[in-house]
Amino acid sequence: MYSRPPPILPKIREELKAEIHNYSYSSSCRLCSPPRRPSINIRDALPVSTSDPVHPFQPGDSVWVKKFTTQGLTPALQVPHTVILTTPTAVKVNDIPTWVHHSRLKGGKQNGRSRPLQTP
Repeated sequence: MYSRPPPILPKIREELKAEIHNYSYSSSCRLCSPPRRPSINIRDALPVSTSDPVHPFQPGDSVWVKKFTTQGLTPALQVPHTVILTTPTAVKVNDIPTWVHHSRLKGGKQNGRSRPLQTP
């Protein structure tokens, strides 16, 4: 009663046992081997080269900052801010004490005309 439970299939032929063992061995070997080619998701997750510009923002540009949360039908963008400093991935704007990731920014108007925003 407290020993090992009885086998589910007590009388399996030896050929089937060998076939099952070979199948499980080959599938486990397949899992241990490296992938043949990287998947698209992995390729997208690789870091971006720092030599290429990631965003088009420069100091002095006017940008809109997206809010994380919105209340009902209020706009998702704050008033335009002026860019003070830039790094490859973040932008420092006036009136916001922290750095803002470039994905939260949209190009604003500069000198009364809209500047075309080019995304890489």
